[in-house]
Amino acid sequence: MDYSIFRQRPQYQPSTCVFRKGKYYVSVTVPRQIESLIKSKQIRRSTGTSDLALAKKKQHSITSAIHEVMDREWQKAFRQWRSELKEEWSEDATEPPRLYRRAKLSENCPL
Repeated sequence: MDYSIFRQRPQYQPSTCVFRKGKYYVSVTVPRQIESLIKSKQIRRSTGTSDLALAKKKQHSITSAIHEVMDREWQKAFRQWRSELKEEWSEDATEPPRLYRRAKLSENCPL
């Protein structure tokens, strides 16, 4: 996993309403930063209506729900990365320092 995705929170683009299969859908582009977590470039959800005015009214709440899904995936991956990092650091803290280990192994060390 590319851990550079955790440098900052994802920035979301505005959503669009698209007409497909007789209904309007809210479409949100997944930021490149988290495409690897979501596994798609766009997320689309149905408004359940063929009326544009009603679809526009529902657009904000559907967009918020999609953003929450993307945020949860990012936060889940962030928590996993953070716990792996803590484990790695705690292992490093319990091991003798690198220089000390090298000194023990080296016969020519003046220590």
